[in-house]
Amino acid sequence: MWPVVLRNGMDNANHLQKVQRKAMTKTKTPSVIRNKLADSRCYLAGAMEKKEDKGTEWRNDVKKNLQYLHVFWLDPTCKPCSMGQETKAIHDKLEKDRIELRDHAVKSTMRPVRRIDLRMVDICDFMIVNVDIDVPTFGTHEEVLRAISQNKPVLIHLDGKKQLPLWWYDVVETSRVFTKWIDLYAYLNEIATSKETDEELMRASGYSWMLFDWMGE
Repeated sequence: MWPVVLRNGMDNANHLQKVQRKAMTKTKTPSVIRNKLADSRCYLAGAMEKKEDKGTEWRNDVKKNLQYLHVFWLDPTCKPCSMGQETKAIHDKLEKDRIELRDHAVKSTMRPVRRIDLRMVDICDFMIVNVDIDVPTFGTHEEVLRAISQNKPVLIHLDGKKQLPLWWYDVVETSRVFTKWIDLYAYLNEIATSKETDEELMRASGYSWMLFDWMGE
């Protein structure tokens, strides 16, 4: 995997360090710019059921490329609990039960899957959504609407902005729709290294970016 590169040619991790060093040299009392995204929680939403890889590849890429931000990733393909896991064996069983019209068995398996995924949406600070317009998805719509109803930042990646579902134009902030992963990464880097105070960032984002300084720095 190639490193994430910003327009100035530096990788994001080095950029964050440079911003911090610059802040230290500009003040009489040395201080470090806090990485505003450190210890925040991000839910990774997108199609799974109809994807050949069950949606693991792009999620793993995001986690690898943004690991320097020290975000806690809430990944439905790798849940942080023993219940509701969606392995290939479980998906195969679900498909078999569905074909055989064993509705109770399907519902019994899917109940913890859906409820754990929605709980992860509830506790996340922001969401990244990967939209493949050619792949049907159903849970993703519920997750996005749930996050929007809680006024959380929802960042969307899709191949072409002209493919954004019409319904979503009245749901999501189109300024947070990205056609290139590199632009989405750069946006998050700007949030992480923002010189705005927490209050200024909250107000400017319509109180959607609400990032807490857990260490009290």
